[in-house]
Amino acid sequence: MGEALKFVAPFNGVKSDVLAFTANADTAFEVNDPRNEGILFKFVLTRINGVSRTAIKHRNLENCEELKEFLKNTYTVKRTLDNHANKLFSTKQSKAESVSEWIQSVQK
Repeated sequence: MGEALKFVAPFNGVKSDVLAFTANADTAFEVNDPRNEGILFKFVLTRINGVSRTAIKHRNLENCEELKEFLKNTYTVKRTLDNHANKLFSTKQSKAESVSEWIQSVQK
């Protein structure tokens, strides 16, 4: 279990780190014995610090899936449909960019 926990770096509420934290937690659960899932979940919770820890403490999260869902809903950047439409309509092909490169950037 100690080796599995090494995958999980501390998380302190930085929005850019939430996806890495959840992916690392997934990896820790994959390499760990399923019988120890509850114990590992408690150790993963100890890797969360600051305001994020306080927010999680007041919820009754039972497992890693609930934790991941909460963190993603709380800490990922959400873009509105208007934001995506504005970005799409303002996209222009640069002179050094081929048509296929421009199409790929539009598709992203």
